[in-house]
Amino acid sequence: RVHGDSHFESRLKMVLLRNLLCVALLSACLSSVHAIPRDVSKVLKGESISQAQGIRIHRTLGTKDHMFFDPFLVVDEFRMLSNRGFEGHPQRGYSTWTYVVEGFLRHQDNFGNEAVVGNGGIQIMTAPQTINRTETAVKSTRAVQIWIKLPKVSKEEQPQFWAINATEISEAVTERQDVWIKVISGTAMGVTAPKRGAADLLFLDVVMGPGTTFNQSIASKHNGIVYILEGRGKFGSSQTTSHIGDALLFTEGDELTVTCEPLDVVESGASLRFLLIAAEPIGEPMLRENFFVLNTQDELDQAIAEWKELSKEGVASASTHTDEL
Repeated sequence: RVHGDSHFESRLKMVLLRNLLCVALLSACLSSVHAIPRDVSKVLKGESISQAQGIRIHRTLGTKDHMFFDPFLVVDEFRMLSNRGFEGHPQRGYSTWTYVVEGFLRHQDNFGNEAVVGNGGIQIMTAPQTINRTETAVKSTRAVQIWIKLPKVSKEEQPQFWAINATEISEAVTERQDVWIKVISGTAMGVTAPKRGAADLLFLDVVMGPGTTFNQSIASKHNGIVYILEGRGKFGSSQTTSHIGDALLFTEGDELTVTCEPLDVVESGASLRFLLIAAEPIGEPMLRENFFVLNTQDELDQAIAEWKELSKEGVASASTHTDEL
């Protein structure tokens, strides 16, 4: 009888274990089928930032209206005339992703990096230490620059720089060729970009034809932003309408749905183009002063002192072209 009871208990445990595994698998399948949709939490219209002649900046994130969306610090769209640019300036505590929409942009810094990137290319600069850099338009240029905070653990590393031409960036297209994506970082439509500059960052340039719908998976806890380059579309579960120059912030969720309105609603031939970026929040204390983003006051004071020394060394300055936009 003892032997029989033991055998029965063993079989019962096996049955219970198998049932638990089935429940777990079913739960995982249901989670993948029923993705949590994201919705727009805020629309940032932005403001114009005063600069020198020949330079215009439209800033959506990083203003008094909305200073920070962890880990994103700034979203700027800038337009420069040929040979105009940002003269030697510091950078510390974050990475910059500068995507060239039109034109050609030159980067130079005191670590010896120099490169020109044209239409559809991107410059990535990580600055855990203080850097002195310039950015100059080789010809009239339109670009979007995004600042992404670095975690404290990486702030003892050396700066890094990547200049990635458009031909080096993978593309994905739907079968009907009505949605086209450049996968700058992360994964979209089965295409994965090499990791550069930031772990688990999603960065897409998306173009949609009239009347199309696009769904993109995003890690549920990652913060997501869309910046509108062209056209008009509807975003998120509430289908919030966007316009050129808007930045949209999103709630948590697993998937973002975007719709480009049909031709009978928008202007003839209109399409929608936007940048989608998403990354995991860092959740660390932050002190910011101009171009410096650190965790403590001592670190901030040290960074400013280092910049005073670096600025004496100098780095090649932008030309003083005087044409106006």
